[in-house]
Amino acid sequence: MIIKLIVQTVFYILLGIHAIYSLVMVYILLHYGKSKILSLTVCALYAIIMTTLYAAALANFSALSFPDFNLYEI
Repeated sequence: MIIKLIVQTVFYILLGIHAIYSLVMVYILLHYGKSKILSLTVCALYAIIMTTLYAAALANFSALSFPDFNLYEI
């Protein structure tokens, strides 16, 4: 149980870091890009790709089985 909790925490921290990085990159693309229509198209495509990758990662992560160590039993 403790291993699964640690792995879940690391997984969601990495996911949060990637989300912040993605938001910064989208902001930079929209703010400093030359063509707003092209920027919006790229951002929409990026959002679709990231959503499908997130769904796949979450499905694969929930399919993992972790050993259940009983740390409190002596």
